[in-house]
Amino acid sequence: MNLFNLQHDNMPRNYKSTSNRQSWSPQAMNKAIEDVKEKKMGWLLASKTFKVPQATLRRHALDLNKIISSAAKGLGRFQLTFPLEIERQLVEHIKLLETRMFGLTRIMVQELAFELTEKNGFEDKSEAGQEWLDGFFPQPEPKLLMDPR
Repeated sequence: MNLFNLQHDNMPRNYKSTSNRQSWSPQAMNKAIEDVKEKKMGWLLASKTFKVPQATLRRHALDLNKIISSAAKGLGRFQLTFPLEIERQLVEHIKLLETRMFGLTRIMVQELAFELTEKNGFEDKSEAGQEWLDGFFPQPEPKLLMDPR
């Protein structure tokens, strides 16, 4: 009997990564921050009582996060260029233009995004970059762009 074959048959086909990051609730974080700021509890007791990580509690209470504020959640250091609602508006506008037979190039989509920033009063008024555009159209499934010929 070969041990390798026995172990190989029991192995899962696709590995699913599991994570326990950000498993705390924002309400618990808010309560922990309040209790620490009012000096009702220390860092360690508040983190154990409200089941939030101590380092995260300290960082949020002292406002040391560069991107997120207070008890908000967010993974990673990058933030969205536009809120999801504004990106949905842009997609709907592009689809409307497509139904009216206006083919759009990538540069035209970037210009539309710039006009959207001006309309909604964003402080960074520059053309949407190539990285944003690649994230906006991650796969070429919806045929929204015109092929340059």
